[in-house]
Amino acid sequence: MTIANVQSARPANRRFRTAAAGVVRSTALAVTLGSGLPAIAAEADIDRREGVPADASPARDDIGGVTPGRQAAKDADFSSGRAAARSGPEDAIRGRIRPDMAPRLFAQFQLPAPAKEGEAPKLQLQRQLTYQYFVGTDPEMVYTKNLDLDNRLADKSITWLPSVSGIFTYRPTDWLETTVELQAEKEFVVHQERVLTLPNGTVELAAPRHTSFLVDQFHFTLKGFTAPFEISFGRKGFEDERRSLLDSSMDAVSVLLRQGRFAGLALLGRMARWSWDAAPHSTQDRDRIDTFYSYGDYRASDDVKLAAYGILRHDRDPLTTEGTPITMGMRVFGTPSPDVNYWADIAYQGGHDELARQINARQYDFGVTRRFFDVPLNPSLTLGWAMGSGDANPDDRKNNKFRPTTLGSNERRFAGIPQFKVFGEVLDPELSNVKIFTVGLGIKPDPQFSVDVVWHGYRLHKVQDAFESALTAEPNQIDSHLSKDLGTEWDIVLGFRNFVGVRRLTLDFRMGWFRPGKAYLKNDGTDTAPILRNPDRAVSSIFIIEYRFL
Repeated sequence: MTIANVQSARPANRRFRTAAAGVVRSTALAVTLGSGLPAIAAEADIDRREGVPADASPARDDIGGVTPGRQAAKDADFSSGRAAARSGPEDAIRGRIRPDMAPRLFAQFQLPAPAKEGEAPKLQLQRQLTYQYFVGTDPEMVYTKNLDLDNRLADKSITWLPSVSGIFTYRPTDWLETTVELQAEKEFVVHQERVLTLPNGTVELAAPRHTSFLVDQFHFTLKGFTAPFEISFGRKGFEDERRSLLDSSMDAVSVLLRQGRFAGLALLGRMARWSWDAAPHSTQDRDRIDTFYSYGDYRASDDVKLAAYGILRHDRDPLTTEGTPITMGMRVFGTPSPDVNYWADIAYQGGHDELARQINARQYDFGVTRRFFDVPLNPSLTLGWAMGSGDANPDDRKNNKFRPTTLGSNERRFAGIPQFKVFGEVLDPELSNVKIFTVGLGIKPDPQFSVDVVWHGYRLHKVQDAFESALTAEPNQIDSHLSKDLGTEWDIVLGFRNFVGVRRLTLDFRMGWFRPGKAYLKNDGTDTAPILRNPDRAVSSIFIIEYRFL
């Protein structure tokens, strides 16, 4: 289970939010101050788990869950002052190195042995890191075109979003930890239509862009005397392993349990109970949805991990209520061999919707990744199938449409370096009333460079139900030509680490082309005399360059 304070909430003026910033800040707490001792953990050229899918069963030392401090520093191989040093013969370390990690530089350290009787005491390493901090930047350039699937309506957009973020953690004692994360950003419009004419004929003015100065995390954690529990309260970042349920900062009280092979998290809160944006003229969107989230995982063996979760959402806003959905699910992750990993996720949803109808919905997500280490360029193949049920009859007393939490991002990786939207960069659908078939091909000629080419095929589950995605166009607007065929999409994802030889410099590029299907047919005539026209393609891309100053 991944439980971490590494992902930021989405500011009100930010339409696109990627996991890239979280990847950069995931090494934040690996930089330390205040110890007065030499560093004993080597900085890897690239993140330790990059190249390993988020769905892969983690290494043995991850058993029992991950503390927030460790997850924030997970790619630096140590946490809470505990060195990542490993003793033993060099061959023992090499035996655990995956083929795709070579060639890399590895360091091996030996902890000082206790002093023998009559000898002078040897240096004792400090077990508690009092201060930890990080400062970095991750500007993004985002390009979208034709999200309405109509070339005749101008809606091309190019935005540039520079940002600077920093995390500071202070541990005055071994039982108290406090973390503050600040993020400043300003969205600049390189090109955007000032007035957008929507397909229904209405006119929408482009929203003004303001500077955001977000307090993305500010929380206290009690541990030690509360063992095996850790209790946190305040604004804190959380994410599940697949970033589908939870990938956001929340104002919450949470309890983390770690006991042997089991780890569990329970929290109660809201995504934004208060606005934490301190910039003038900028306000973070607040919500009134109470969320109870529980997640537990158990490592059945070195190769298999089982997980279960339960989520209760209660919308207290009388104007935009979403009802009280209750989601329960089970997961399994496995790595039967170093070159194969798989995942399976099954969820059931009950409760009541905004009309007090009984919810009876389901969701599935299955996939497998196969790597070929003995083939040049280290290629990989990923196959996936996912479905969120829809509602065929909106007039009965049951609602069969699955409702995602809206707290996740569905951003993760297959076998390459960068994370990306695994259900499509352009369409980016909610896993609700849709079936998605995915084929991904990747190469990783170097540990610091990877390319992924991903194909998605989309179909509606129920043609009578609504479908939500990043597009402004809506499917099945012609009653005489209803179809489940939403279309196909091609995505290309490039990832570089230590770009052009500069340490801590990261570059990611993601681009997608969506070819709409028959469900998006357009009518240029009237209902009585239709003139059918095929929809136009949509394009989206994002370019991210990141640098860690400290």
